[in-house]
Amino acid sequence: MVQISPEIPIGELIVACGLAKLEHIDLALRNCTTSGLPIGLELVLMDKIDFDALANCVIAQSLIRDKLLSQPSAVDALSLSVKKNITLKIALDVMAIDLKSESKNRLGSLLVDGEFISRKIHKECSNISKSTGLPLGRVLLASGALHIDILDKALKMQKLLREGQIDREEAFDEIAAVKSFLDSVSSVANTSKAKDVEMLDLLKDANLLDEAEVEAVVKKTKAEGISIEAALSGLSLLSVHDFRSAELVLQMIKDKQMAYRSAVQLLQRIQISLNEPPPKEERTELLSFSQFLRLTKLRVRRVSGGVDRSARLLSDDAEMEDSWQYLPAITDRAKEISRAIPSDVIDCMERNGFLTPEEKMDVATAARQYKLFRQKELSVDQALVSYHLAKKEKEAFSAWSGTFPSLAIWLPRSE
Repeated sequence: MVQISPEIPIGELIVACGLAKLEHIDLALRNCTTSGLPIGLELVLMDKIDFDALANCVIAQSLIRDKLLSQPSAVDALSLSVKKNITLKIALDVMAIDLKSESKNRLGSLLVDGEFISRKIHKECSNISKSTGLPLGRVLLASGALHIDILDKALKMQKLLREGQIDREEAFDEIAAVKSFLDSVSSVANTSKAKDVEMLDLLKDANLLDEAEVEAVVKKTKAEGISIEAALSGLSLLSVHDFRSAELVLQMIKDKQMAYRSAVQLLQRIQISLNEPPPKEERTELLSFSQFLRLTKLRVRRVSGGVDRSARLLSDDAEMEDSWQYLPAITDRAKEISRAIPSDVIDCMERNGFLTPEEKMDVATAARQYKLFRQKELSVDQALVSYHLAKKEKEAFSAWSGTFPSLAIWLPRSE
């Protein structure tokens, strides 16, 4: 039997129940560093496991960590669920294993009971977590329902609770302290917004930024909670040196040492460092549209009318791969889908097995989120969460639906 370390990594659990081999886990982990996906979804893309098996493994991992299920029993139950194609719960029932208590150390329970998120938000994000295969914490971050610092603290408290080192009230106090600090920082940050506006106006008047670039900077600062300096640098719009020069000029205007017009002319003469070679991308291979469709569950093995349509659904039609660029943000009703999508793209979708108006609508919705991901406006987590929310609402949307606060930064990959 494969030995599993005390931390119960999901990869080791998957190997132990025979779903994948160690070399598959090693490859998936390497892929994770460039894709930003959890290891489970990487294994899904590698066709080593499916979403149902991944969900079973995640549940088993949680039960082991909460000491409600032993490692050997979990592995046996998972192996049975794979062999019989049943859920973990049914496998446990078949093995006559009764989980007599329910853990209160689950992340969602901790956040709801501590009143850091509402029950409604928890239910919504839990459903999205099940649909996407993303961990609940990553869904909470991607939806903007939770700040990353609060999540980090909650995960640390969850670990201590499982180890019996603290009680729940102590955990709540620790998490509340982080939330209180963030609230105070947010209050202070609001006073600096006027300065940010002044800086962006100055850069725009000096023709160092255009209207679209200013909008992109504002959007990035709000979405990721970063300074305009970091946003300008991240978007390769302004070097650190040039930003410091602009800061100095802005201060001179405020100190009445320079007229505004003169300051603008001075900044116009600044050599912007945009001709420097761009930094090497961390991502060596972008997630393809076909892979994104797999993650949305639009390309899965399924039987329709007694015929297995997997061959077409899992094929990598070259036209289909490029179709995301031609699929608009659909807001029409499904029955009007043909009016909004070019006929050649409709034909391509049908060759790939997307026959009904509803299926075409789903692909168009996925294409919209994938486009935002390719434009680096959304992380892969946010794109998947946005897709499932849009599908639930039966329409694609160009702006956040309002179900949650604005998008937060995505959680770096960790297992």
